[in-house]
Amino acid sequence: MSDWLKKFFVWRDKYPEKSERGMRTITCKMCGRTFTLPENVQHWPDICQECRAKYRPVETITRKCRKCGKTFTFRSDARQWPKYCPECQKKRR
Repeated sequence: MSDWLKKFFVWRDKYPEKSERGMRTITCKMCGRTFTLPENVQHWPDICQECRAKYRPVETITRKCRKCGKTFTFRSDARQWPKYCPECQKKRR
């Protein structure tokens, strides 16, 4: 471990009130667990990350391909939202 990290952890243990500055403790409305978030987080502020992933609604999104102009659909929980239809993506590879 680098010297900087050692100093940081010593500082954090020595001054816990400063390391928690700007953070707030919240109880999840879905499961009841407590978690901390920065004060400036505005979206989904009362549900923990696990419950958000579990209960997030999955929608079907329709887009127009940037290359050929055809419309195609995909799920909103896709890792990356595609810009091209499946046929054009196959041609690109």
